[in-house]
Amino acid sequence: MAKFYLTSGNIEFVVTAVDAEGAVLWMINQIVDELVPPTSEFNADDEPGELIDYVEALDVFDDQIMVSEIGFNRDEAGVLETERLFMQWFQLSNALNRLLDRLDG
Repeated sequence: MAKFYLTSGNIEFVVTAVDAEGAVLWMINQIVDELVPPTSEFNADDEPGELIDYVEALDVFDDQIMVSEIGFNRDEAGVLETERLFMQWFQLSNALNRLLDRLDG
């Protein structure tokens, strides 16, 4: 696994991952965990207004995330669109929550 340096706005994050996309997904997961209260949980039946915590979490990122294996504020490993990766993280998170709910029930 490689070490990735991720930069987006004021965020600088270092993570070890298989690839750049996996590194960004993990960073999003860690940042959202810090910003969204544990009681905020998305369900398919939620109204759009109930998603405000997630929208605010997305606002801490720039439109793009620079990825490097050398250091911060570099992009030789890629420049990824924040919104696309955030939506991918969101879908993965919801799928995992549904799976865990089934295992508990």
